[in-house]
Amino acid sequence: MTSSASKPLVSALVLVAAVLGVAGPAVGEPTARRVAVVMVEFDDSALTDVPGLERQARDLFFDAPGSAARYYAAQSRGRRTMTLAGGEVLGPVRLDIAATCDTKAMVAKAESVLADVPHDDLAVIFPNAKADCGWGGLGEMPGKRTWFPAEHLNQAAVLHELGHNLGFNHQVRDICQPGKVAGCKQDGHSGRTPMGGGGAEVGLGAPELVSMKWLAAGRRVSPTATTSVRLVALHAPESAGGTRVVGVPLGGDRLVVEYRAPGGVDRSVPRGVNVYRVPGGKYQAAHLIDGGGEKSVPVGQTLAAADISVTVLAADAGAADVRIAIGPDALTTTAKPSSPPASPTTTTAPSSSTISATTISAVSSTGPIVRGVKALPRSTESSIDGLGRRG
Repeated sequence: MTSSASKPLVSALVLVAAVLGVAGPAVGEPTARRVAVVMVEFDDSALTDVPGLERQARDLFFDAPGSAARYYAAQSRGRRTMTLAGGEVLGPVRLDIAATCDTKAMVAKAESVLADVPHDDLAVIFPNAKADCGWGGLGEMPGKRTWFPAEHLNQAAVLHELGHNLGFNHQVRDICQPGKVAGCKQDGHSGRTPMGGGGAEVGLGAPELVSMKWLAAGRRVSPTATTSVRLVALHAPESAGGTRVVGVPLGGDRLVVEYRAPGGVDRSVPRGVNVYRVPGGKYQAAHLIDGGGEKSVPVGQTLAAADISVTVLAADAGAADVRIAIGPDALTTTAKPSSPPASPTTTTAPSSSTISATTISAVSSTGPIVRGVKALPRSTESSIDGLGRRG
């Protein structure tokens, strides 16, 4: 029974729930993947330092602190796990043809040694010196196969191609009219995820986490009226609690808002509030909207889209206050910052390892889209900062 004294509080809580529209508790189902890693050689081209390559592959996929297995387990909050099928990296097996970029032929040869090895996914590693494929990695999107030239195998490439297997597209950036989601043109990539050229030292973006249902219950809100929301940094420890993602409808699309700050998996992410446009509910294909502050929306500025606006009121090391205005309020909202940001919103300057890459895209006659990035110089480290558009 509710006392009369508690009725105002109950009514207030009901109103807050209605305005914020706290998302339901649905989360993704646990998924365990057995990944076979097979080294393939050609009749005229062999792998060098096979023991070293085997150790490198085990580290990148499973064993190292930043391995793909640990990365995706952390991003999924333990819902997606990866183990090495058969307990070892297999091969090398010899393909009796000259060096080639024929991915089907590589898969057929790799599968020939997996008859007695239960597996779900397959990663093929091959020598590229003579094949000269021109890409640093390929992945089915979605799917279960990836391909890696041994000369260009690195952590960022592994995370990126396995992301394609999950159905993630390249995350692009749209530059729009100042302060508006209008007149937008695609220009470069987001830098906020391995799928957007962010390399191995950033987490997944909010749209990707939403697409996989990898956010903890209650971490998303969907306002139905003008309100202010305190956004905790997307990849802050779960113990920090708080709202991590705001989503609002925009015609047939959606706007998604997150706050990112360096820490944890986001070791090199620029601090700032990011706004994405999700086309037709396809979260895995979201575009980052350039907010006028080197991709993020600066404190004290507003980004408006039709009858919705996002204003960043304040930000500190762990959270940001944003005002979501809906309807007539969106036309009159002005920012009133309560405090300066803890540090300027900046984008990390490209290092010597940053490259500009061109997407290699192909459609298999029997399988999903295959996507990848241009081959990297042998000296290139794990940061892939430029991904090309799909052809």
